Amino acid sequence: MSKIDELINSALEQDDKALFEKLSGDMNLVDMAASVFQGKMRWLSIMITVWILLLTLIAIYCAVQFFAAEATRELIMWAVAFGFCMMAIMALKLWFWSEIQKNAVLREVKRVELQVALLHQLVSAKMPASQA
Repeated sequence: MSKIDELINSALEQDDKALFEKLSGDMNLVDMAASVFQGKMRWLSIMITVWILLLTLIAIYCAVQFFAAEATRELIMWAVAFGFCMMAIMALKLWFWSEIQKNAVLREVKRVELQVALLHQLVSAKMPASQA
């Protein structure tokens, strides 16, 4: 740990230490995915998860019907429906992963903001009044 990190840790109050520990820890994949279901956009994340599950079931149904079809027209219809479901699932999952990435970036920005604020407090507390 560098000298600046030691200064920041010594300046942290108890409340700030809990927040800093929450923001500084690396999250595993499950925690990152669960973080998408928190906050103001929680309802949208739940709705998209439900759509992903629904489209997965429809895609499975289309695949089963594809292998059961006998006419060429039916084969094409079920294959197109399956392809559409898979593309929609892919698009929704890309949105989900972008939300995970956004939350990770926001967590790092908050961590840096906290460190800068604490460093400012530490420097202003140690600076003599004549220099301020």
